[in-house]
Amino acid sequence: MSRPLLVIFFFLVLITILLINQNYWMAIAIIMFLMLTIKGQQKYVFLVILLILVMSFFIRKSIFEQVLNPGNYQGELHAYKSNYYMTFNQKKVFIRNDTDRRLPAGKYKVSWDKTSYEHRNPNTFSYRDYLNSLGFIQNLNLSEIKLIPIEVKYTLFQKLYIHIENEIKSTYSDDYSGYIKGLFLGDTSKIDSDMKKIFQENGVSHVFAISGLHIGAFIGALLLILKKFEYKQVMTYIIITFYVILVGVPYSALRALMMFLCVDLALKVNRPYDLLSSLSGVGIVVMLINPYAILHTGFQFSFIALLCIGTLLPYLKQLKSEIWLPLGIQLMLLPLVIYHQNTFHILSFVINLITVPLITVVFYMMFIPILFPLPFMSTLVELIIGFVEKFNYFMHQNIFLKTVCSPSLYQIVFFYFIIICWFEIKNKMKILGIVILFASMVVIYKWYAIEIYFLDVNQGDAILIEHRFKNMMIDTGPEYPLIEDILKKNGISKLDYIFISHEHSDHVGGLTFLEPFINDTLFLGQFPNAYLKLIHGQEMKTIEDIGELEIKPIFYDDVGIGNNASLVLLLEAYERKLLFTGDIEEEVEKQLNNLHQIDVLKIPHHGSDSSSTQNFIDMLNPRIGVICVNKNYYGHPDSDVIRRYQRLGTKLYLTQDGCVKITILPFSLMFVKTY
Repeated sequence: MSRPLLVIFFFLVLITILLINQNYWMAIAIIMFLMLTIKGQQKYVFLVILLILVMSFFIRKSIFEQVLNPGNYQGELHAYKSNYYMTFNQKKVFIRNDTDRRLPAGKYKVSWDKTSYEHRNPNTFSYRDYLNSLGFIQNLNLSEIKLIPIEVKYTLFQKLYIHIENEIKSTYSDDYSGYIKGLFLGDTSKIDSDMKKIFQENGVSHVFAISGLHIGAFIGALLLILKKFEYKQVMTYIIITFYVILVGVPYSALRALMMFLCVDLALKVNRPYDLLSSLSGVGIVVMLINPYAILHTGFQFSFIALLCIGTLLPYLKQLKSEIWLPLGIQLMLLPLVIYHQNTFHILSFVINLITVPLITVVFYMMFIPILFPLPFMSTLVELIIGFVEKFNYFMHQNIFLKTVCSPSLYQIVFFYFIIICWFEIKNKMKILGIVILFASMVVIYKWYAIEIYFLDVNQGDAILIEHRFKNMMIDTGPEYPLIEDILKKNGISKLDYIFISHEHSDHVGGLTFLEPFINDTLFLGQFPNAYLKLIHGQEMKTIEDIGELEIKPIFYDDVGIGNNASLVLLLEAYERKLLFTGDIEEEVEKQLNNLHQIDVLKIPHHGSDSSSTQNFIDMLNPRIGVICVNKNYYGHPDSDVIRRYQRLGTKLYLTQDGCVKITILPFSLMFVKTY
């Protein structure tokens, strides 16, 4: 590959993803591999950049892991589009403006009495990761906090933002001012949520992102207006930088601005401009500032789209048709779209062909009625937006929308790396070798690894087990659609086995949402009549061995009711033992007197004081205990129960802190990871 910066950029992305997902050993292995294969000065350049990245990552990680508990604080309030954020030393807290209030920036005393909670499961959308990608550690709602001003005033950026916002409101009707605000200020909060979902699923939501289209248009207009000034370029970039700060420094706008600067710099020093090299350089700079930026969809789509253009353009030019480039970009972005949405629109390309030009016209026309009193122009702009809205609504039909499971983030990175290599490396056999090597590693890992996820699904049990491309669930959590999203986001389209401990809704309720995943599925457990129609397989009393994994019921009362009728399962693999106990209480615990030394215990009944007796704990002597629990009115987990396990030295994990993943590998290796 002839572009060293591009190679460095891809590997930095991969290493950063591994670090963020706590796969430190894999990150170290890749770094060691690169140190052995990269030759010459490139090795030292890569080493220096990597060192800065790792330092930045761990500094950010130490900040992001901190949480400000409810209480009283003093800090600086800053405007962020129509929202705010506060700084407390190095910590930044996002404050969502869910009111009509407009606050001046400055010093405030702030207090709040509760913090927001979000589910944390593998590959699902995480609002916390989204905040981290923007540099914030947590979020608060303006309506739920108390602010006392100390020394405040409206900044120039605030005054300008509010003035532009008011001009848009006064020029356009309420039905369409939200679209204008989104196009100019990048704030789509006033666009109807249903329409935003339609635009997203149609694949055209990118038109409301401040990107190269906006920056390029402004640069062209400013250069035309300032053409008689001697320092027109300097003045143009100062104004554009001011605009990028005004709209909150979105990654797509920052990328566009920095790349335009790279173009001008190349012209000034009389050096050839290379799109992929400058894009990679900009990406590296952004990642060095905040490695978590790669979690932001604006960063991902903006950089991948430009990578596609830089890679495909030389080849698509030979086809002598302008339609191939947008089609190629659309197809190349498809894996990323599926990863985030789990849907794709068959006619997305056609919708883009109509929507993008019309929105571009709106973008150029929308300033005219603001600057000049021409009411008919605002009416024309609204007519075009109205047509775009109705057209997208009409095209948003279920027959065109396809639901699919997500690939993993690693698979996406590998996909784009192979595509780039295919066009950049002449020796295609090398690429084939890379594909075979990667595929072999994945197959070998999936064949031998046993991955158990104790999912974070509110107050309830839902445990996912993956081994040898088989998917099993022990309980399905409460009646809540989160379980369906988790499976789709983890690439699971079918459940081979479902075990239900007992018929309480916090263990079986999620089965309502699993019908798309049930096909020749084998079941074990108690099922209320309301769920029997979902069971297409046969109820079974035993289960065959699955590779290196053996699951067997050691207690099963198929005629009893309540907690003590819970199915108790023992999983054995690579000399490790895991016990899944449902909601059993003291009565059943006394009957399980033939068990000894359990490696992992799913602690009974969410840590209730009616379970986990001292004799039971002493008999099992678990190394690791997982409590499936969330905020509840029952007092789970009980503090005395927690102390019993802690006195024995059991390492405890609670799903209310995020999903708990346990990986078992050959030679009795076992790793625990939390999300």
